[in-house]
Amino acid sequence: MNDEYYMNLAVIEAKKAAESDEVPVGAVIIDRDRQVIGFGRNCPISSHDPSGHAEMNASGWRPRL
Repeated sequence: MNDEYYMNLAVIEAKKAAESDEVPVGAVIIDRDRQVIGFGRNCPISSHDPSGHAEMNASGWRPRL
C-alpha cells in the first residue's frame, strides 16, 4: 500500500467529521510495517472534549479528568 492509500483513509475520516459538523480533519497511524494501527477524526464539539482531535483519537489517548 502506498501513501495515497493511507491519505485516502484519512480523508474518509475527515469527511465523517464534516458530516458531524466538526472541523474536517482525519488521521491515520501506521506502524513500521505499514499496517494501520489507529485512525480517528475531529470530534471536540460533539464529545465536549477539547482534546478530541483526530490524531488524539487515532492514538487512543484520552485525558484523565
